[in-house]
Amino acid sequence: PPPQGERLKLAEIMTTRVISATVATDIREIARIMLDERIHAVPILDGNRHPIGIVSSQDLWRGIANHGPLELWT
Repeated sequence: PPPQGERLKLAEIMTTRVISATVATDIREIARIMLDERIHAVPILDGNRHPIGIVSSQDLWRGIANHGPLELWT
């Protein structure tokens, strides 16, 4: 850790290995990867690999709570 009062730079703490998905990726696959990799969010990329959104673990829980597992997983 830096000395007290010194600020960390983002590059010192960020992850460079980014797991991403597309809008066509199965939601079960995203959930499985999030569990396996112990991550809480996955960026969603378009066909040009530009970010268009993000899916968080909270989004998954909200989907289950509001739509039920059968509708979510189909």
